[in-house]
Amino acid sequence: MTDWLAPLPNDTQQLVLDEVAGRVDAGHCRSPVGLLRSLATRACQGEFNATQFAQHYAALTEKGKAAREEVRALVGRVRRP
Repeated sequence: MTDWLAPLPNDTQQLVLDEVAGRVDAGHCRSPVGLLRSLATRACQGEFNATQFAQHYAALTEKGKAAREEVRALVGRVRRP
């Protein structure tokens, strides 16, 4: 599977993965592996366009990342007896 994404730049790889994850989360995908292959092929041909599914999933993961960093910062400030 990683061979499908290997020729693509890192940012395009992430967009393809976010698109697949977003569609799976939304229940719009029966075959995640098939979708990944199809979207990676399109991306290699310059025909891939990320949709709202990728944007939504990327926003969710950024929120999660920010929340985890905030928790780490708070935990770091707690003094241990």
